[in-house]
Amino acid sequence: MILCGGLGKRLREVVYDVPKPMAKVGGKPFLSYLISSWIDKGVGTFVLSTGYLSKRIKDYFGDNYQGAVIKYVEEDEPLGTGGAIKKSLESFKFKSENIIILNGDTWNNIDLQKLYSDFCKSNKSITVSIKEIVINNRYGSIRLDNNRNIIEFDEEEGGRIINTGCYLISKSKILENLILFNGKFSFEKDFLPILAEKKMLSASWQDHDFIDIGIPSDYYRFIKDLDRFIK
Repeated sequence: MILCGGLGKRLREVVYDVPKPMAKVGGKPFLSYLISSWIDKGVGTFVLSTGYLSKRIKDYFGDNYQGAVIKYVEEDEPLGTGGAIKKSLESFKFKSENIIILNGDTWNNIDLQKLYSDFCKSNKSITVSIKEIVINNRYGSIRLDNNRNIIEFDEEEGGRIINTGCYLISKSKILENLILFNGKFSFEKDFLPILAEKKMLSASWQDHDFIDIGIPSDYYRFIKDLDRFIK
């Protein structure tokens, strides 16, 4: 599942006529590079959660892209990341109990086998891909216990261990906990901290290329370093 429904207000000054994941990089949408990278990892079905200017995404990818099946769940109104995830889980009949969730504006070239291995070993409802960064002036951070379970989310910038926005989830367990949430809400700020308190979150420590193109400076950095990211 790829979340593509955000309004992209912080990037609007340089990308104003398409959804943020469709921002052009080297003549192609950022989202095309992201999907291609996951096809290379063996993923064959993608559910795109769309909203703002969704037709631009559908017109480009259609129902099949590079041999992968593309499905869509569209928001009638902005639902936030949490609402979008809940609607997609309830609307689409996923064949697998285990589902990968990604942000459509983030390059997250994780080790998928490690993520899956960490998920299976943990026996938790969600395994979160995490990364250590040297300078953190954009993201909140997380705190782990000795078993690499996530026990706290800190919204203050500066912590070195961050949530990269890639999750491997158990669908049934997550839906059980989403019952209490309706309408618009944040998966990261409203939902995950509750699961952390319930000790339902584990972490997969990843050492991978990661960049969120949600602000102009990082969007331009991805364009500049495209050859490094797309190997």
